Amino acid sequence: MSNDQLKNWIPEKVGLMEQQKLIVGHKQGMGMGGAIATYQENGQDDKQISLEVLDGAGATGSVMLKSIIQKLILDYYEKMSSGYSRIYEREGVRVWEKLNSEEHLAEIEFVMEKRYHFIFKGHGIEMNELWAFVRQVRKEMRW
Repeated sequence: MSNDQLKNWIPEKVGLMEQQKLIVGHKQGMGMGGAIATYQENGQDDKQISLEVLDGAGATGSVMLKSIIQKLILDYYEKMSSGYSRIYEREGVRVWEKLNSEEHLAEIEFVMEKRYHFIFKGHGIEMNELWAFVRQVRKEMRW
């Protein structure tokens, strides 16, 4: 996927959160397309979500995706004093979900269509808020 295609694919607004920053092409040196978008709700400086997507098309991307998909096959759960980390199936997708309640960090990672690797990171966001954001992005990006 070209940089322009990625740029046009990533939503400018998700619910009440607006895109504040967009970096496209940060993985071109590795032969992969990728973008990182950062979102905030107006007046909510303490809450932020970043969306990173890597296009796994091509030789390098294919190798990277195989490794990630292999990792996501596991059923995994680890409880920590500050939160948890787990890999499981949710909404038809294998996901790696991480929560650090002490630092108010939530993260969701998954692969779509055996091609696109997504990482969503929420700062000052509860896990249910991050999942609501992910669901909205899935609708906006049509997958």
